[in-house]
Amino acid sequence: MKRVAVFALAVMAAASFAQVDPNRTVMVVNGEEIKGAEYYQRMEFLPGIGTRSGDRFLEAAPGFLVLNRLIEEKLLFQVAKKQGVYPTPAEVAEIYAEKAAENKDFEKSYQEQGVTKPYVEYQITLELCQFKLQTKGINITDQQVEKHYKENPSRFTIYKKTKLSVIAVPEFRKADVDKSLAAGKDFGAVAKEMSTDPSSQNNGVVGFVSEPEMSETMRGLVKDVKVGGLTAWLQGEAVWLRFRVDDVVPQQIKPLDAKLKRDLRRSLMVDQGMAKNDVEKWLRDARKTAVIEVKQAQFKSEVTKMLERYKIGG
Repeated sequence: MKRVAVFALAVMAAASFAQVDPNRTVMVVNGEEIKGAEYYQRMEFLPGIGTRSGDRFLEAAPGFLVLNRLIEEKLLFQVAKKQGVYPTPAEVAEIYAEKAAENKDFEKSYQEQGVTKPYVEYQITLELCQFKLQTKGINITDQQVEKHYKENPSRFTIYKKTKLSVIAVPEFRKADVDKSLAAGKDFGAVAKEMSTDPSSQNNGVVGFVSEPEMSETMRGLVKDVKVGGLTAWLQGEAVWLRFRVDDVVPQQIKPLDAKLKRDLRRSLMVDQGMAKNDVEKWLRDARKTAVIEVKQAQFKSEVTKMLERYKIGG
């Protein structure tokens, strides 16, 4: 969903360690155990960690950053409830099912990182709160979706892709390359033997390149070359280049199937919601009126300063 929070397994993996018993052994280094309590303490106060504010890096203890994040999440939930858009269990289950359907390894991936299903559902709830706040009062019909699809074909175009391999050599070695290829030597073997391009380690394979990524000269060079054929030489900055066309995927338009229709509807809802709903103002107002008690003494000063910035709109 456009401009909506991204589902991050790495973040979930880090958060899942909060379930570790303080007395449990987290790691053993040359026979020396590291217990959960030591891990927590280091995680709270590890130096050199921080966040970016504009073009500045602000150092802050991980423990404080976590508290800050938790405050933001709780306020987001509370604003969603106040605005009457807090996600239902059925809505959360629907998004979970979508993710599982789109990625057969979805559950396996997060389970291998020690993440639990309830935490995944928590992250989905966060995403839905942001989405539903931004799109409150917005309705996009099937006709609007279809109209946008028809009027914006470039948005749904998958451009022609050409899979290429390359041989890059100084000018004086061009004749050697041509002679080897004319004698029937495999292009990949010649690339491995003579090419100065890093792709030589992979038999010259560059991979797929889409048409918009190619220069006009390059597009003209490969235009009429059939799969398996070789291009003419192309002069680069310091070397000469010859390509083999390994495969071609023609340009196509994504069909307006159920998934694209769903995703496009959500995107259009967000676009309209950005103009209608000032979610940032709702959150700023929530910060200014929030009553927050700091129970963890070591972070009281930092959190108090942060709350003061909230009161003045910072």
